[in-house]
This record gives sequence, structure tokens and C-alpha cells, in this order.
Amino acid sequence: MSVAHQVFRRCIPIRHFSITVSKMSSAAPAKQPEWFSPVQKDHSQLKLWNALTRKKEPFFPQNGRRVVWYNCGPTVYDGSHIGHARNYVTMDVLRRIMESYFGYNVFLVMNVTDIDDKIILRARQNHLLAKKPDRSLSEVKEAFAHFLKTQLKVDGTWDKFKTQVEPEILATIQALRSEGSGASMDESAKVQAKLTALRDAFQDPTSKSKTDAVFAPILDERHGAEVNDPQIFRRFTAFWEKDFTNDMTALHVLPPDVLTRVSEFLPEVVDYVKTILDRGYAYESQGSIYFDVVRFRAKHPYAKLEPWSATREDLLMEGEGALSKGEVKKNKADFALWKRSKPGEPMWDSPWGKGRPGWHIECSAMASWVVGKFDGDQQTLDIHSGGIDLAFPHHDNEIAQAEAFYDCKQWVNYFFHSGHLHIEGSKMSKSLKNFITIKQALEKYSPEQLRMLFIMAPWGSMLDFKESSMQEAINAETTLRNFVTNVRALVEEYEASIYRPDAQFSDKHEVNEKESKLLMSFSGVQHRVHECLCDSLNVGAAMREILDLVAETNVYVAKGETNTHILGKIGAWVTRFLKMVGLCSDGPRFGYGYSSGSNSRDLMPFLQVMSAFRDQVRDLARSKADPSEILKICDRLRDQDLIPLGVMLDDREPGKPALVKLMDPKELTKIRDEKLRKEEEKRLAKEEQKRKQEEKRLAKLMKGKVSPSDLFLGRKEFSQFDEKGIPTHDADGKELSKSARKKVQKEYDQQVKAHEEYLAEFGSTK
Repeated sequence: MSVAHQVFRRCIPIRHFSITVSKMSSAAPAKQPEWFSPVQKDHSQLKLWNALTRKKEPFFPQNGRRVVWYNCGPTVYDGSHIGHARNYVTMDVLRRIMESYFGYNVFLVMNVTDIDDKIILRARQNHLLAKKPDRSLSEVKEAFAHFLKTQLKVDGTWDKFKTQVEPEILATIQALRSEGSGASMDESAKVQAKLTALRDAFQDPTSKSKTDAVFAPILDERHGAEVNDPQIFRRFTAFWEKDFTNDMTALHVLPPDVLTRVSEFLPEVVDYVKTILDRGYAYESQGSIYFDVVRFRAKHPYAKLEPWSATREDLLMEGEGALSKGEVKKNKADFALWKRSKPGEPMWDSPWGKGRPGWHIECSAMASWVVGKFDGDQQTLDIHSGGIDLAFPHHDNEIAQAEAFYDCKQWVNYFFHSGHLHIEGSKMSKSLKNFITIKQALEKYSPEQLRMLFIMAPWGSMLDFKESSMQEAINAETTLRNFVTNVRALVEEYEASIYRPDAQFSDKHEVNEKESKLLMSFSGVQHRVHECLCDSLNVGAAMREILDLVAETNVYVAKGETNTHILGKIGAWVTRFLKMVGLCSDGPRFGYGYSSGSNSRDLMPFLQVMSAFRDQVRDLARSKADPSEILKICDRLRDQDLIPLGVMLDDREPGKPALVKLMDPKELTKIRDEKLRKEEEKRLAKEEQKRKQEEKRLAKLMKGKVSPSDLFLGRKEFSQFDEKGIPTHDADGKELSKSARKKVQKEYDQQVKAHEEYLAEFGSTK
């Protein structure tokens, strides 16, 4: 028996120990206390405005967290304008929120239309115009008359343009505008654009650029059928697709997961058309295949998005394209799935002869193909999006084609449309000289400022692009940029100071009433932002909540003695939101991102600036220069030397060091230049005020040039004067009354004073 065992037996009798163990083993097993489940208070659910029902619907993807989304891409035949920017930036913001906030796995497909009537015409005409750069006046006049007849249905000549033709066209425009309908207003804008082309050619018939628009139709009519090289069309679309891609990159629009071009899907398009034909929803006519709307309507609803537009012939004709002439169709509403190609048009083989796809079929065919490859069992799109101008006939025909192909009830579950964009209240048009390309907009505004404008407006409503709304967006973006930059600087300053070797204990904390109030406000904003985003991705309302939070936090910071941890939490949350909607790129915890390398190459520019500054301070100190000279080079360091390096110094009240901020050098340069511009404006205004004051002073002095004794001489209302030259009698020889005498005496005394001031300034009256 071990020593430990012997000791144990002496201390505790075995019989007593056995009883104790027995009692413990018979006791009930211990249980955890009851747990009380929290009550769910937030019942927010994502609802999306659905153009298919014209109301907000709860969002239910078909496959868990995965969302299949098709976005209508560009028809690449010209430069992209600010209306395109509104559409693609808006959809980019919505996509980012769905992915980054709601956590959906979005699979986004977008097309590029590189076969289309507009493309064929523009590419063909550009090719022909380039081959004939020189035009005689007689040729221009002939083209002018042809343009009038074919484009405007007006019989007229060059010689009668000003006296007869132009007034007639203006009367047509006025009549269309007076109708007031959307269709008539659109038509008036088209007529106005053609009139502008005529005016340009008439004013400068020797200019190629001024006569191209008028010359193109007659060249195309005579020689268009001779343009058969496919590379002419491919080079044209490649150029404009690259231009579009560059614009989207400049606007920070994320690329789609899959980009499709109709020219790359011709076999799939042919098979798609063949299936629709086999199902009895289409028919052949003269080598073209048309969708049979009447047959389709017998089993399916047609024009789900805009049934009220289904009989509008202007929209139906526009949807078929400018080259669709002489068609033989069963019904006016029928539309081309496959077009027989004519000479001068690109063409591909098909069971029905040489041809090319119709405009609407490409989206249905390519979306179905890509989505089918992504998930062979999936036929339906979760989301389809595009501009509101495409709702009918394009989007409605897309839906009809796909539902005919699958013979299903519903191809798209949720349809998004971005709203129209107007310029200062008017529809954008080159003829109205309010046409703004994306590149032109980016020359004046930053991508973030344009994105903020689009964010602040309800995404499905009309947006008026005007100076006041743009300024509001600029102010909002600047406020947010400044806020997150300040937060970063304050947090970095705090972290640098709190861990210094000479840091001392603090006898107070910053968790008081004002922090409690700020945290409560922050929590409320977070909740309301969530509700806004659940309410059909209402990012504009969410942004206004965030701006209110920023304003309240700025007031808190201005009072001093801030809790940097709370401030950092708010700043980081705001930054995450800005990243989510694409207002700043991924980068640091706070702010818009900056590069902060630590190797010698990165540090050298900073070291060189500081070394030069040190040399200047030493030189001034050695020469015992005036302290103001040292302040000047300090200002130059802040306003000139550090700006290109992305360093901003914010001066604070005496006793506090400048707040150091790291920002984008380009943005800092803009801020500095704007500050200098305002200072210059202020200086010029001050000088102008000083000049006016001087003019006023001199004008007042010049009134004193006349001697008091000569003041009343020559005035017809007086006839006699005393020895000082003060009037005593009026023009009729009557002695002046006491009040009249008092009045002239006062005038005389004032002139005495004015004359003395004049002499004191100028010395004499010569």
C-alpha cells in the first residue's frame, strides 16, 4: 500500500466515503436552465419592382442563392451617350447590391448587337463616304433634293430651301409637337435632326463633315449593294464595341460574367428559329422567317410588358429596322426572326437561304443557350433588365420568342427597366444641341459624381440631367469623400499616439451621453438602410440616410474629444457601403484607397520634398529672416509640394497638429485648384469692389471741383446773388423765402466742404 493511500485511509473512514458516493450517484443529473428565445422584430424581405406586374413582388430566385440575370447590351454603331451611362451604371449598382449586400451569387450575361440594320447602314455609308471625299456643288444640290424626298417626303430644291422648304419642315415639327404624345414628340425630334443636317449642308456645301449626313442616303441608294466585304462590317462594330467597353471601364462598371455577340452565335440562332418554326409559331415568306403573333396569342399572352403598345405601328416598324422594306407578312404585328439578306448586307447560311438574324431573336437565343449551358435544367431567367425605351417591341418580342421556343408560360420572372434620361427637361437629341456623350460628361465630371447622380434618382423613373441635380450629386459625393478621409486620418492619428513610448495614462474615457446618442443614431440608420434596400433596392433613399448619419457624425467630431473606436466603426461601415455601390474601389478600411508602399522607390519623393523643405527652413533661420517667410514656405509645402504625392495637411486650431490625410493626388489637385479658383474669384471680387468704391469716391470728389461761389451761377431759377454767390432772388426777381434761403445755404455749405476735400486731394481745379 502506497504512503498516499495510507494517509487517505486515516483521514477518511472507508464506510463514510462509500455512503457519500452512493448518495451522489443516486442524485438527478444536472440540467441547463431554460433558454428564452429572442423575439424576431425585423421581418424585412427583399421586394423588387417588376415591370411584368407593375408592382413590387417578393424576390424568390429559382435555385437558392443563385440569380441568373440577362442584361440587354449595346448596339454598337456610334458613341455611347449619357443615357447609356444612366442605364449601365444603374444596373451595375443594382447588381453590386444583390451580390455584396444580399449575398446572391449573380450570374450576369450581356449581349453585344453587332448585326443590325443600323449597323449595316452606318458601316456601309461610312465606307462609301470615305471613298468619295470630294463633292461638287451640283452633286451636293442633287443629294440635297434626294434627302428631302427620301428622308422627309418633301418635294423641294436647294434654291427654294430658305423660302419654301425650311418653313414647311418647321411647320411639320410644330404640328407634331402640338400633338403632345410620346410618339409625335419622338417623330418631331427625328425631323428636327434631319432639318439640322440640311441646314449644315446648306450653310457650308464645301465641307465634307457638314454634307456627309445629306450625301449618305444617295450614295447608299446607288452603291450600297456593292458593299459586300464582311470585314467592312466587322471592323466597324469592333471599333465601336471597344469604344463602349472603354466608356464602361471609365465609369467603373463591372464587366458581365459572359459577353455574347450575335455574330458568334449564328448556328445557335438558326436552330432556335427552326424550333419556333417547328412548333408552329412562325412561318416562311420569301426566304425570311416571321413570328406569327396571331398563332402565338392563341396559346400565350403577347406583349406582357406593354400590351397597350402592341398596336402602335410606329414602334412595330422601328423594331423591324430601316432595311426591312417590301416584306410580305400575314399580320402587321408579325416580326422577323430571320431576314433574307439583300446585296450589300452581311449574310450567313440557313435552311431558308442566305440571311441574317432579326434584331429581337439574338437576345432570346443567346440567353437561352448560355443559361442552358450554365444549368441544363434551367429555362427561366430570374432577372432580365434594360432601358425602358426597349420595353416594346424588343423586350416583349424577346419574351414571346423564348416562350414559343420552350412552349412555357413564363421565361422571365422579374423584369427591370431603367428610366429615361432628359437634359434640362428636354429629350436628348443632337438636333437640340443637348446630346452629351459619355466622354464629354467625363471631361466635366468624375465617374463617382456621375454615379452619385444616378444613385440618388429612383432607378426606374425619368432622370433630368441638369446643373442643379448634378451639383447636388457633386456635393453629396464630396461630403462622403471628405468624411471617410477625415475618419481615416483621425483613426491613424489616434493609433499613432496611443502606443507611443511616452504615452501616459488618461484619467477619462469617451463613452458618454454624446457617444450613446451617436451609436443609437448609427443603429437606426443601419436598420433604415436595410429597409430601403429591401424596398426594391431603393439605393437613393439609403444614400440619403447615410448622408444624414455623416452630417450628425461631423457635428460630433466638431465638438472635439471623440471616441475614435466608434468613429472608426461608422467610417468603416460607410466605406463598405460606398465600395458596395461602386463609389470607391476595394482598398483600405476607410476611404477611397491610396497607395502606401514602403520601399525606397515609394519613399524617395516624400524624402526629397521634406529634405528640400528642411534646407529652406535652415537657410531662412541662418539669415534671420522674418517669421512670415517661414510661414510662406510652410504653406507652399502644404499647397504645392505635398499635393502631387497625395498628402493633404488640414490645419487645425492652435496647439493641435495638422491632420494628415492620404488621398488620390488627382483628387487633391482638383480640391487645391478649386480652392485657388475660389480665392482668385474672391480676390478679383475684392478688387472690383475696391475699384467701384474708388470710382464712387472720385465721383464724389469731382463734385467738389466747382468753387462754392460759382455753384449757382448760370442756374435759370435764380436772378440775384450775395457777395458769396448765394442766391437771394428767384428768376422773377422775387426775394427767396426763408425756407428757400435755408435750402440754398445748406447746398452752399456742402459745396464748401466738398471743394475743400477736392483741393486737399488734387491741390487745384486745373
